[in-house]
Amino acid sequence: MATPTITPPSAPAPSSGGSSATGFLKKSYMNLPPATRGLVTLVGVGVGLYIVYKIYKSVSGTLSGEVTPQQASTREDKNWASEADKLNQNPATKASITNAQALSYAATLFACMDGYATDEDQIYAVFKGIKNDADFAMIQNAYGVREVSSGAWNPEPNFKGTLSGALTNELSASEKEVLNKILEQKKITYRA
Repeated sequence: MATPTITPPSAPAPSSGGSSATGFLKKSYMNLPPATRGLVTLVGVGVGLYIVYKIYKSVSGTLSGEVTPQQASTREDKNWASEADKLNQNPATKASITNAQALSYAATLFACMDGYATDEDQIYAVFKGIKNDADFAMIQNAYGVREVSSGAWNPEPNFKGTLSGALTNELSASEKEVLNKILEQKKITYRA
């Protein structure tokens, strides 16, 4: 009678120091077509460079002593409630909107800026609907200090400040120019 041969189990292959997840990702990457591997590499490098750029901008602004829009907003010393009260005492400069309308406009402006994208057209529409400095002061007062989210997963930090600061933070130079022309046409002295 023949004796059965027992074969010892084979030893696992030497590990390259990575986890099984890393090995899986590497194997999956290597199994991609060359053009797709190139695209994945390009996107990865782009994301990496963007993150490095954002870190650099954050650090360089802090080191150079630049004032961020958030810092400028908190330094704003204008008391918008007293400004509105002062303007409302003169019939020539009295507000054309109610407190409820000011609150509604402030909520609309916040919604236009909160999250991933800024709705510039709606911001312009709000300011086209007001008539004077008292209206602007009432909206600024109703807005108060709010935190505008940059959106989930966005590396850009949220902005916390007044309406003036939020507009400065959210609008590009050309968009501020459009807003300033709207305000100028209405003879509103505030400028973004």
